[in-house]
Order: sequence, then C-alpha cells, then structure tokens
Amino acid sequence: MNAVHTLRNEHVISTLCRVLQVNRSSYYKHFYGPTAPRTLLNQQLRQLIFKIYHDNDLRLGVAKITQLIKVEYGLSVSTGRIYRLMKTMNLPQMSTRKPLFKYQTTSEALPPT
Repeated sequence: MNAVHTLRNEHVISTLCRVLQVNRSSYYKHFYGPTAPRTLLNQQLRQLIFKIYHDNDLRLGVAKITQLIKVEYGLSVSTGRIYRLMKTMNLPQMSTRKPLFKYQTTSEALPPT
C-alpha cells in the first residue's frame, strides 16, 4: 500500500491498485479512514512513557514505568506492551542483571603470611 501511496501523484490510483493487486477500498481505508482506538491509545501511552522516562532522568525500566502508569494515571497496561512501545521509541533498557564481579572478603584481600 505504501507503493500506491508513494506513486499516487504519477499514476491513477485505480491502475496502481490493479497492478500491485491491492483492493482500492483497502487503500483508501488504510490512508484516509479513521484511526483505530488501539492506535490512539498507543500514541497516548508513548507520550506518557516519554514524559515519565524524562522526568526520572532516563533511569526507569519497563516494570517501573508500567507501575507508574497504573498508579498515577489509572491505566491497566501490561509490561509487554510498554516494552514493545519503548522498543519502537528506541529508548534504552535498564539492566536488571546483578553485576558480575565478586566482593573480596578481608581474608582474600590480605597477602598470605
């Protein structure tokens, strides 16, 4: 459908749709129809995620952002959905793994006598 939309100024839309085997009604519905409610909600969630992420100095991960959206805005959203939205926004993830280094005890730090 994007090819039809790109070439719409150079050729007749009905010809493009026939050549590319796209229903003409589907083309018009896709580009000129009303936006789906889920798409609108995803846009609002992206704005909330961006606001929360920047208000907290870029330090929150998916779980905490999900929790803040539930508590502060009263929206019930899964962590998977927030993860997918953050991924499309190219926001870096916060690591949840423990550091790989070990702490030395005093007996290990002292040289052998």
